[in-house]
Amino acid sequence: GQLAKAGALAKKHLFLPEVSKISLVGLGELSPLEENFISAFVQGRPRENILIGAKEPAIKLFKAKDPYEEVAEMAAAIRSRLEAGVSPGDIACAFPNHSQYLPILLAEFEKVNLPWLTPALSLADAPLGKALLALLAGELAGWEKHHLLLLTAPGWGFPFELTAAERRRLRWGPPLRGLPAWRGYLEELPGWRQVLDFISEAGADFTAQTGRQYALWLEALGQKLKPQAGPPEENSVEDWAWHMKAWLGFETVIEALKKYEWVLTPNQFAALLARLFAGYQIPKKRTFAEQIQVLSIEQLGAHSYEELYVGGLVAGSFPPQRHAHWLTKEKTKADEGKLTERLLGAAANLYLYYPETDRAGKLNLPTTLIAWEDAVSLKGEFYKPKPDLFLGEGILKDAELTENLKKRILKEGLSVSQLNVYANCPYQFYCSYVLQLKPLEEVSLDLDPRQEGIILHEVLKRFWQEHLEGPLPALAAAQAVIEGLLREEYEKAGEELPAGTLRTFREFIREDLFLTEQGFRPRYLERRLPNFSLETDAGPVQISGFIDRIDQSPGGEYVLYDYKTGGAPKPAEILNGRDVQIAAYLLAAKKLIPKGRNVGMAERYRPAFSHP
Repeated sequence: GQLAKAGALAKKHLFLPEVSKISLVGLGELSPLEENFISAFVQGRPRENILIGAKEPAIKLFKAKDPYEEVAEMAAAIRSRLEAGVSPGDIACAFPNHSQYLPILLAEFEKVNLPWLTPALSLADAPLGKALLALLAGELAGWEKHHLLLLTAPGWGFPFELTAAERRRLRWGPPLRGLPAWRGYLEELPGWRQVLDFISEAGADFTAQTGRQYALWLEALGQKLKPQAGPPEENSVEDWAWHMKAWLGFETVIEALKKYEWVLTPNQFAALLARLFAGYQIPKKRTFAEQIQVLSIEQLGAHSYEELYVGGLVAGSFPPQRHAHWLTKEKTKADEGKLTERLLGAAANLYLYYPETDRAGKLNLPTTLIAWEDAVSLKGEFYKPKPDLFLGEGILKDAELTENLKKRILKEGLSVSQLNVYANCPYQFYCSYVLQLKPLEEVSLDLDPRQEGIILHEVLKRFWQEHLEGPLPALAAAQAVIEGLLREEYEKAGEELPAGTLRTFREFIREDLFLTEQGFRPRYLERRLPNFSLETDAGPVQISGFIDRIDQSPGGEYVLYDYKTGGAPKPAEILNGRDVQIAAYLLAAKKLIPKGRNVGMAERYRPAFSHP
């Protein structure tokens, strides 16, 4: 708002009329609002952009396993430079999007006690802002379990004093929805009765109204959240002062909303308030000590450093991907030349890093604006990642049993299927692997799912073995071949080919040929996992298994396929670690095709055999 007002004022008055030429020193790339202000201020006078930077910097390149190792090694290198006598003010760190790295920076920089200028937090990050936004989210979504957990999180601002038993009641509760359902489950507890009454009273006035009316509604809520008059303890003065600054920001937002009379729906108001809270930066404590700067690459150019450590240099982030214009759908392209010039001219000594995987373990590609042939792989001297597997310290307390199991696993390894069983149901793993129990065989005249799965895998393997290279068959010919293979395999098993299975496979091969025509061709069929192991505190555990199929394009991209005779795992099961099969195959494929780039993982299954 202030920059827009300054631009409007600059259009009405000519500032510095005695100046005939305007030089912009070290501003870097301007936002549209900043450009409007500069244009209004210049008022047609000549202008030039000047970047301050070092010439011919000394450059060192590093590649890290992941962002955690990247930041840990960066922090250790900076610590050693400080101990060598380099001033903190001569050192800076930059990232394409430094806000994404903040959680890691906060942890790793604190470990080595780096004097860095932590970025200012917004009102949305303060307990007050989080509490109010959680309240709005619950009102809009209908109060599900996670909304109540967020709203009553300790230290978030609302005066709820729930007992440990009352908090457990919610955590262990069913996934209900709506205040009436939660009243039936929680209202008997006095602490929760207070919470639910507060929500009902606050939500009664949360309807479509003007910005001014919303401001008065917020003001009334604020009366119930009044901050304490002073810090309870001397050592909490700084925290109390920070909360007071957040309250000043809250009051500033309310006063701004009071000036507007347009009508907003609750959804529109929630989105507006979230943006207002995110845009209000809570002033930080002032300090006169020199500190290490942490900034985005686009902010480089205003100052030249002695040492600059730059991380996150991966494709898609540097140069940054631009969002499409909401109306024209066109994307503005980043000026790659200016970005590189700004980076290379920012310091006398440049240390450039890129992580080979992101925080979720997905493969990264380094930016193409920098040649990485001479990059040094970090050895993890200062970063000690957690092992991939843990042996021991579980539910089993028998020392002799756990020691024997550890020796057995280290000697024999585990299959991907066994890992998946353990991730999904540890008790089933205990019965099948530890006790080595076998399920009772059911007497049936039909093929069981395991037998059917073997037939389906064999049919697809035999078909594609004949078409790994050369021209693809026509659809009718391919469907005829598939039908013949199916009938042959079912006859071997002494069964007739079900009509539903034939229909499914005719459609399956239609989709398969279509996808193959798009550039991906099967390269590996029933491929045994390469020399692949997971690290534990006791040593590596060999992982065995087969990847059903890997399709690869001429450009090196590849897609993994896993055939299923049952249903595919849900995304939530993969994300929360209850299904690790896909993750294991992706890790193994990185060894099998080290120079390739994974662009997908598909599970094809009956009865739909669809491409998720």
